[in-house]
Amino acid sequence: MSRIDILVLDGESFFALKVVRALAQVRRWRIHVLAKTTTKRRPFIEWSRHVTEFRQVHVADEHAYLREIEKVTSRVGAKVILPVTEDGVLFCIRHQKALERMAALPPMPSEAAFRTAIDKGSLALFMAGHGIPHPKTKLGGSGSYEELRFPVLVKPRRDCNGRGIVKVESLAELSAELSRRKNLNEVCVQEFVDGSDWGCSLLAKDGEILAWTTQLGLRRTGAFSFFDEVSVEVSEPIREIATRLVHALRWSGVAHIDLRVDAWTGEARVLEINGRFWASITASMLAGVNFADVTAQCALGQTAQSHPVRDIHFIHAKSWLRGFRPLGGSLRSDIWSLSSDPFPEIKFRLDREKNQMPAIGPHLAGVRVV
Repeated sequence: MSRIDILVLDGESFFALKVVRALAQVRRWRIHVLAKTTTKRRPFIEWSRHVTEFRQVHVADEHAYLREIEKVTSRVGAKVILPVTEDGVLFCIRHQKALERMAALPPMPSEAAFRTAIDKGSLALFMAGHGIPHPKTKLGGSGSYEELRFPVLVKPRRDCNGRGIVKVESLAELSAELSRRKNLNEVCVQEFVDGSDWGCSLLAKDGEILAWTTQLGLRRTGAFSFFDEVSVEVSEPIREIATRLVHALRWSGVAHIDLRVDAWTGEARVLEINGRFWASITASMLAGVNFADVTAQCALGQTAQSHPVRDIHFIHAKSWLRGFRPLGGSLRSDIWSLSSDPFPEIKFRLDREKNQMPAIGPHLAGVRVV
C-alpha cells in the first residue's frame, strides 16, 4: 500500500512525538515534521525512526511560518497538515483558507469557540450559561470570593499539566496567594471538588462526536500533573456530559475534557478542555481508538466513527520502569513504543547530562532525511 504524505506541525512540542508514533502504527502515513526554533534544546523528535523528514525553522511572524509550511508541503507532496498543540490549532484556524490551498486540514472549531474552550475562566462562564455542570468559578480580580466554598484552586486560565495551580484553604490564604500573582486577569479561582478524576478524549465535527474514549485517572506524580496510570473504560455519564459540551460549543477537532466526579454526590463536573492532542493518546490507541490516525483520515473526508473496543489499565513507560509489573491481560504500557523507537529518549538523556547535542545522524541546514 502506498503511503500518504502528512506534515505534522509543532515538532517542538512534547506531544508531537506521541502523535508521530501513533500515526506510525497504521503504516498508512509517510510522516514529515516541521518545528519552530525555540530557546529550548532541539526537539528530540528529529531522531525518531518514524520521521521521514524533519525541518526546524526560525520564523519572525505567522506569515513567515505560513511560507515555510507552503515550501515543505509543496516539496514533500503532503496531503494532510496536522497541528498538534493549541497554538498550532489556533494558527491553522486563523489561516485556514491559505492552508487548505496547500493540503487538507482536520476539522477545527471557530476561533471564538476555540478561545472560549481553552480559557478556563471563559469556559466556566460558557458552561454556566448552558447548564453544564462545573465547579463554581470566579475570574481573578473579581474581588468577591466570599460565596465560594473552601478549599479552592487558583488556576492560570491558560496553561497545562497542572502548572501554576495552587490549592488554598481559606479566604485569607486566597488573598495572600492572589497578591503574589502578577496579573489577576490571567487566573481564575475554582472550588475544589473532592473526588475522582475522569477524562473524555474525543474527535468531533460540527458538535457531533465521531470518536471517543473515557478514562479514570489512577496515579500521578504531581498534585495536578497528568496521570502516569489510567484505566480506559466506558463511562456513559462522562460521555454524556462531554457530548453536551461539544454540542454547545459546536466543537470540531480533537479535545480532551477533564472532569471530576464528586465523592459525595456522584455528580461529574467539567474542569477544563485541552483543545489539542494529549499525554494519554497511546492509552486511547491501545483501547482501540487511534486518534492521530482517525483525525488525519477525517481531514481527507474519511469519516470513521470509532469507540473503545476494550478496557485497559495503562501505565506510562517511566512509571512502569520505576516499579516493574508484568504486562499482559488488561495491563498495557507504551514501553514497546519507546523500545522500538529509542533514539529520541537517548538523545534527550544525553542532552540533559552533557548540556549539548550529540553528533549523531546526518544533518544539513536543519533538515534530516531518512
